[in-house]
Amino acid sequence: MGMARSTAGARTPGRPRTFDLDDVLDRAIEVFRDRGYEGSSMADLERATGLNTSSIYNAFGSKKALFDQSLSRYEVVRLATIVEVLGAGTDGLDDLHRALEIQQLESLSEWGREGCLAVNTMIELGPRAGDVKDVLSEFRTRLAEAVRLPLERAVALGEMNSDRVAGAVALLVTFTLGVGVLMRSGASGAEMASHFEAAHELVDSWRSPTSAVKVPDGTAPPSKIAGPKASPRRSRSPRSRQ
Repeated sequence: MGMARSTAGARTPGRPRTFDLDDVLDRAIEVFRDRGYEGSSMADLERATGLNTSSIYNAFGSKKALFDQSLSRYEVVRLATIVEVLGAGTDGLDDLHRALEIQQLESLSEWGREGCLAVNTMIELGPRAGDVKDVLSEFRTRLAEAVRLPLERAVALGEMNSDRVAGAVALLVTFTLGVGVLMRSGASGAEMASHFEAAHELVDSWRSPTSAVKVPDGTAPPSKIAGPKASPRRSRSPRSRQ
């Protein structure tokens, strides 16, 4: 995913910067995801970024400023990925099912087990988050906006009643944040599968009783109406591969 390279920083005038700022931030993100803000030492950050402490302080001003910029970059990149997944589809509720399957696969991956930096920070810092509270609040707001995209498509397709969208957005944001906690806590694949299965069934429950999958001649056989047992995604669920 292409992104414009950052030029911001606390660097004082002098020799030109000889490293890529976004690359340093991406490396720092992985340290903070693994160890948290308070658990990440300057030695950890030196090893990960390839910069010495003086270079880090010259570029960013402090460990706190490095963390703030890392969290902001994580928010931009992570949410761009989420929007790409949820915004690119042409279906409604089926797009949500596919997004849940992708999320479940990620939750079982080595990378996913480190959790979400935003969720990790909410847990670690809580009321001590200071000025990054705004970044975390924006993350939740933009996550809700992304989740709304396939739901609005579902309404447009006649799959779902519009008065259910607000509640569905709130539930899916809560679920996504909760998955971040489970990923970080080392929940087993079976435990994760049970939560995702419940999420799939919740999404199915939002389908309007009159909604059905259309066949080419325009009819909608009762056997095609989506539901917990009829949804074709079941055979593709990671749970079946546990």
